[in-house]
Amino acid sequence: MVSRIKDAMKEDKELLTFEKVHLVFFPINQKNHFYIICINLEEPVVDVVDNRNSVAKYLMSVNHKSALILEGVKPERVNMNWCTRDNHVDCGVFCIQHMETYMGDKTVNWTCGLPKESKQQESVLNDLRIKYLTKILLSDSNTYRSRIIAQTTKFSKKTNEEIQELLNKGWEKGKKGYSTSRIGKTSEQILKQ
Repeated sequence: MVSRIKDAMKEDKELLTFEKVHLVFFPINQKNHFYIICINLEEPVVDVVDNRNSVAKYLMSVNHKSALILEGVKPERVNMNWCTRDNHVDCGVFCIQHMETYMGDKTVNWTCGLPKESKQQESVLNDLRIKYLTKILLSDSNTYRSRIIAQTTKFSKKTNEEIQELLNKGWEKGKKGYSTSRIGKTSEQILKQ
């Protein structure tokens, strides 16, 4: 794990020592379920929003001041008002939203923008899914970015009737239940949501 972290830091000395780092986020995928572990290097606290020993070993390898303390810290599960009982497919969306909004505060002070499990939560999750997908597709890191922009530009010039015809023919894979209420919105409008 130590060599993987060093590779990820690209030998940036400031990052390698974690000296200016307050919170460290780890997205976890365990048995097709995503969640995060957040390590607060100032408190020190490990929140599950276990692999704690691997993190402590890495911090020891770079002589971080919190390494020995963190080795004995028991992780705490963060309780959230927006936890779900029936949603088994959106953990990746939750994970990204948690990484964007969690600043080390417990539930009392933390608002991530998600309502309790409900139709409203489903709507917010759909909007977030579109937002994150758009960010990924339009990222400068995406080697297909220019191709996607060209296809999107071409698609945006189609009339609602042409779009509906394409959808009816199954032109876009996996569009069952597609809502035409988003037709005409630009990716910039979706990103601002």
